Amino acid sequence: MVPIASMAERAGVAGMLGTVYLRLGRRPEARAQYKKAVKDGTGYVVDNAAVNLGLFDFFDAKYESAVAWFDQAIGSADASARWIAVKYRALSLKASGDIAAAIPALEEALRIAPAAERSWIEYRLVRVLLDAGREDKARPHLEAIEADPDADAEDRAYAAFDLGVWWLRRGDKQRAWSFLQFAANSGTEVADEAALRLRQLQTVNGQA
Repeated sequence: MVPIASMAERAGVAGMLGTVYLRLGRRPEARAQYKKAVKDGTGYVVDNAAVNLGLFDFFDAKYESAVAWFDQAIGSADASARWIAVKYRALSLKASGDIAAAIPALEEALRIAPAAERSWIEYRLVRVLLDAGREDKARPHLEAIEADPDADAEDRAYAAFDLGVWWLRRGDKQRAWSFLQFAANSGTEVADEAALRLRQLQTVNGQA
């Protein structure tokens, strides 16, 4: 006689089926199986399923629902699942416009971010701080990104551009020029805007 699978075992199978369906591009079936895994499973089975359900909702712009799913996995013992949950929970709050909640969420994401993703997360925190009018808190993060030779090239360029604009607004054209020149020579998307600012600065200084 074949033994009847326990609820936890069925949940584990549902989680695996969800992943198979996901790889086949069959999202409705994957979603249904992941929900079964969350309902009946424990531990990593629930964490993994909740993360995938959260990602579904995040990319469908259903941010409130995404946050709820990520909340279920945020205490995961699995470092990979926890990082994805923390990262995308923060990005969901940012995308939803909940700035007050997004700031501490992004700070937590930055605290545990892998080195390869640190500058990317830090610059998203900068944007939220600037949107909240917290230039005082944003500036040290901009300086850290711009000065980090291991930071993503685009993040460094945008940080340099923002610092250039920051110093322009405060009348320090020399410092502004240095940062804008770095951004203009970066070969990234912000390079053209930085070059335009440099030309405008030259015109103001009578150097054109």
